[in-house]
Amino acid sequence: MPSKVWPFKSLKDIRGEVWPEELDLIAPKLLVPGGKMLIYGFSKTGKSLLVQQLAYCLTAGVPWIGYDVARPLTVAYVQKEISHREMYNRTRAMDRAYADVLLDPEKMFVSTTWGYTLDSLANFKSLAEALKERRVDVVILDPLFLFLGGDPSDDDKTNEFLGRMTWLGGETQAAEVMVHHSRKGLTGMMGGEGMADFSEAKGSTSWIQWPDTVAKLVKTSAKKRTVQWQAVRHGAEPPDQELFFDVETLTFGTLTKSPAPVIMQVLKAGPMGLHELHLKVEEETGYSRSQVDRARKMLENKGMISKTRDPDDKKSFIVEAS
Repeated sequence: MPSKVWPFKSLKDIRGEVWPEELDLIAPKLLVPGGKMLIYGFSKTGKSLLVQQLAYCLTAGVPWIGYDVARPLTVAYVQKEISHREMYNRTRAMDRAYADVLLDPEKMFVSTTWGYTLDSLANFKSLAEALKERRVDVVILDPLFLFLGGDPSDDDKTNEFLGRMTWLGGETQAAEVMVHHSRKGLTGMMGGEGMADFSEAKGSTSWIQWPDTVAKLVKTSAKKRTVQWQAVRHGAEPPDQELFFDVETLTFGTLTKSPAPVIMQVLKAGPMGLHELHLKVEEETGYSRSQVDRARKMLENKGMISKTRDPDDKKSFIVEAS
């Protein structure tokens, strides 16, 4: 059988090509069309919630944790770690966060079928057909080790899997986002939470060498997280992103640089007790009591708010906007 002729194009042909403008799916260059992103971190940091929120934002075409999304996209979220009932509960919570956002629910697809793995080329082809049928722009796999069907430390198994992931992206033209666990290392205590050494993703080093973009999610307190961008192949690595976790909607928001604007916003409703003000601002921003107190004192010194004794309780104070 004659071998295939190796394809080449002349420089003249390449110069004559016309391509549409390529917009970052997540700017700046965090996820490009057909690109690959890995998000990893220690257990219980909220990785799955972060990528489910990503699916919402990509589908709606709205910013995700402070990063712009190019346009509304078709997304497939394949989740193998939680039950379908838990997925329903999370979806109902996130629906509250995006109630005012125009999101086409027929453009976001979810799979929670535990019986499917990607341990063979046949299963990859089955997934590719499902993605092409739905014209998916971005597929999210969560978590990787449950799709692998083997030891994530096995280099041969890992490289075979990643080679097929590359084939999947080429076959479907879909960008790929994958969730992975961090390797357990030295542990310490921060904000009352056990922490780990996040220096590498769990298993083979190929996991963090293969993607275009690598980010790790770090839990710094019960309601605060940090996204650390470790590698961005197509652009510059942005600064770490500080996040606040909303337990009601199970979503993450960016922290304001100071609690001061939130204090002023809260006091628009009228005077309130000092303790009540602190609790409300802490809940909305994720900042500590001391950080909120410093911002309040700064606003007092500028004459923007005032603090007076509560006439009904001499041990308490009332705070109001000036």
